[in-house]
Amino acid sequence: MRLIKCCCLILLVIACSRAFCAAQSSKRLFEIPVFTGTVLFNENPNLKRLQPPFATRWLVYRTADGGRLDKEKVIAFYRSILENKGWRDDIFKRRGDEAYLGMQVHVFENLTDGTRIQLSGKFYLWVAPQDGIYSILLDEWRISAFDQQTLNNVNRIVGALESLAAKRGYSVQKVYEDGNWDKDYENEYLIDRIPFALIARSSTGPHPASNQYIELVVLTYRDSAGAEDEARHLRPALATDGKPLMDLSTVFNQVVVKRKTLILIRDSSAKQKEAVTGIAADLAKL
Repeated sequence: MRLIKCCCLILLVIACSRAFCAAQSSKRLFEIPVFTGTVLFNENPNLKRLQPPFATRWLVYRTADGGRLDKEKVIAFYRSILENKGWRDDIFKRRGDEAYLGMQVHVFENLTDGTRIQLSGKFYLWVAPQDGIYSILLDEWRISAFDQQTLNNVNRIVGALESLAAKRGYSVQKVYEDGNWDKDYENEYLIDRIPFALIARSSTGPHPASNQYIELVVLTYRDSAGAEDEARHLRPALATDGKPLMDLSTVFNQVVVKRKTLILIRDSSAKQKEAVTGIAADLAKL
């Protein structure tokens, strides 16, 4: 009888743990802040690379005034932030007073609907105090997977894009390389990301103008709560009167959430609002 009670208790703990995981918000494990008083140094887009399941970012910062850095303050700053998110010392630990910090993080979850979250991250920091420079190498490895129903929903959204875009005079092209993936990859519960380009049929030449090009990205997360949470990061902040708190006149965004999937539609020219709004409305009806 005691054995049966123990088994029931274990199963209850597992069930509660899974339910807790499903409701837990993202810690944005791969959102790396900037140390106070420093700025990016000669940012190079070639130093960040996405080749699923791997993602790599190399970031170099320098002091804004060209002064020295306090090595220990920089290391303590990043250690504190990462440890609070669940990162731990890497196998290659700092020795003595080395101007170095190495940390790692691993996440593994199996949800009852068949969704799997599995990823690892490596963070390496090197500081050159006299030069006022520090470098960060951030590596990610993800093989998370969603459930069959979510796969069907994503396929339905992707399959409808061509006809929805054609109604408004656009063709659809899948994008295999873009420069905006790193912000999406800050969320550890991102499972899949599919970027598209919507190009106006009136466009001529090899490169469409900004007012003839719409960016559309299909992002899928662990659960619907995670998709809604990410949507709040992407939607413009509004004041109590419903007006944007910031001037977003150069960019016009629409965000549509369909269960676990979020669709971001971005018009950098802010001159295609009718098309963007119409496509978003059609996607919301799917």
